Amino acid sequence: MTFIATANAVTLTGAVPVLVDVDPATLNISPEAFEKAITGRTRAVMPVHVSGRSANLSAIAMIAENHGLAVVEDAAEALASFHDGQALGTVGIAGCLSFSPNKTIMTGQGGMVLTNDDTLHVRLRELKDQGRPVRGTGGDDPHPSVGFNFKLTNLHSAVGLGQLEYLSERLARQKRTYLQYERGLSEINGVCLPGFDIDGGESPQWVDAIVEHRDELDCFLQDRRMYCRPFWFPLHTQPPYRLSDEGFPGSVWAAPRALWLPSAFTMSDTDVAAVISAIHEFAEPKNEA
Repeated sequence: MTFIATANAVTLTGAVPVLVDVDPATLNISPEAFEKAITGRTRAVMPVHVSGRSANLSAIAMIAENHGLAVVEDAAEALASFHDGQALGTVGIAGCLSFSPNKTIMTGQGGMVLTNDDTLHVRLRELKDQGRPVRGTGGDDPHPSVGFNFKLTNLHSAVGLGQLEYLSERLARQKRTYLQYERGLSEINGVCLPGFDIDGGESPQWVDAIVEHRDELDCFLQDRRMYCRPFWFPLHTQPPYRLSDEGFPGSVWAAPRALWLPSAFTMSDTDVAAVISAIHEFAEPKNEA
C-alpha cells in the first residue's frame, strides 16, 4: 500500500516489481510477507516509510542480508525521521526523498537520492545528467553512458535550500500536531492512530488514522472545511499491477479505513483542536449506538 511511483520506478528499469502485503498495524511492509516473496530472481527490497513511520528495518535488513539483497528505501515521506539513531533513507544502499508540494521541504517537484556507495553515486550522477559523471563546460563533456535530464533547476534548488532554516520548526510542529491528535482521539471508538515513536526520533510527515467509518468521517470533516485524504488504493488493485486480493489481506483490510487527518505544518493548536472536536461530534452518536 503505497503511491504507485514506488512500483513504477522498478518497472521503468526493466525489472519486475513483486508486491507484498503490509502490516495493518503500521501500514508498512510486512517483513514476513517480504521473506515469503523472495525467489532466486529477487535482487532488492524497497521498504516504504509511510507517513514518516519507519518500516521494520531491523527485520528487513536482516532478511535482506541473509538472502544477499540490496535495501533501497522509499523515504519520500520520511525526511529527518530516524530509526535506532539513523536517518531514514540512509540505512540501505540508497534512499529516496521527495520534495513535492505536500512535503516538509518542497521545491515544486523533484527529490533526492541518498547513498554512501561511491560507485552508485557516480552512476546516479550519470543517470540524472544525460550520462555525464562530471559536468564540464557543457560542450566538450564526456558522456560514457545514456542518461536522463533529472536535474533540479537552480531556482527550484534555491527554493528548497531557503526552507532548511525552518526545518526544525516544521518538524517540531508536526510532532506537536501528532501528540495533540493522539491525546485528543484516544478515547474514541472506531478511530485508531497507528502511532509514531516520537521519543525514538520518528517524525510524522502526516498524521494517519484507521477509521471504521472513513468515508463518512471524510465527508463530515470536508463539510466543515477540514480536508482529509484517503489512502492510496492498494497497488495490487491498480491496472498495471493487478493481482488477486488473496495475497494481500492486510492491504485489503486497511485500504478502506486508512485516512490522513489534517496535519499540515502550518496548522496551529487551535486548528488541530477544532478537528478533534469535529471528530468527537461525528463519533458521539456512533459510540452511543
